[in-house]
Amino acid sequence: MAGYQAFDLYPTPNDKGDPAKTKSLLAAAGYPNGLTLTMIYRSTGNGPKETESYQANLAAAGVTLKLVPIANGATFYTQYLQNPDATKRGVWDLAAPGWIPDWFGNNGRSIISPLFDGRAYGPSSNDYGDYNSDATNADIDNALQAKTTADANKYWHMADMQIMQDAVVIPVLVQQTSVFHSSRVQNFIFNLFQQQGDITNIWLKQ
Repeated sequence: MAGYQAFDLYPTPNDKGDPAKTKSLLAAAGYPNGLTLTMIYRSTGNGPKETESYQANLAAAGVTLKLVPIANGATFYTQYLQNPDATKRGVWDLAAPGWIPDWFGNNGRSIISPLFDGRAYGPSSNDYGDYNSDATNADIDNALQAKTTADANKYWHMADMQIMQDAVVIPVLVQQTSVFHSSRVQNFIFNLFQQQGDITNIWLKQ
């Protein structure tokens, strides 16, 4: 992704989190006895196992998750994440949606813009958490209007930093998929959407 620079605004010992610090921050925020949040999750595929992990780790930090399984993947998005009414009514607090870029390289337009530009929030919006930051919106505009790749990269990185400073999302995992093919297969180019090689552009070596 253009503009990506590795950084960690919330370092913890061995990158394993800090439950004690979390509990003290919750107490300072007015939750000395912990906090209960409702998490919707997809009850198919890896959803249940991933959610069990979230639940156990957050419990150690004083956060209790009330779990609501959603069997239909489309409903998970349309009736909850992309439904401002459900958000305003507090039907859910946490969710773990997935997102992949439409293309590589200068792709902030397909990641940061749809997920974090609050000016586009509304029914069917991909700004699932109703995040709207003047600073982030300005960075997005500057990146899209940049005359050079270097300038675009600078503003995408600034938007990334602002988003993490505001703690809008918790990046917890990157899913990796192993794909095997014969050494005879030529021009095997991985396709993100199919999670497989692009079969329209491969051939076999004699």
